[in-house]
Amino acid sequence: MKRIVETRKKVSDRRTFVEVAPRRVPERKQGAWICYQLKLAGLSQGDVAMTLGVSQQMVQRVAYGLVTSARVQKGIAVALGHKHWSDLTAARQGQGVAA
Repeated sequence: MKRIVETRKKVSDRRTFVEVAPRRVPERKQGAWICYQLKLAGLSQGDVAMTLGVSQQMVQRVAYGLVTSARVQKGIAVALGHKHWSDLTAARQGQGVAA
């Protein structure tokens, strides 16, 4: 489940606030686990990014849940020996890793 944080931005000195789009809170444990699994497999975020034709930052942002990209999620999962992203996250939960 994604956690969303509401943010407010000060517009002027008159203490007027405008609501801006909510931003996602990083799933630190998920991202760290995925990066660790990549290292165990002898891969880096850059290797996955080069294979997919995206930046390393994009791979990192998807791994940590900051953005969603089905193509990058599937690329990470395939690189780690899974068919789908859901299989990868299920494997993480199956290993007793706290969500």
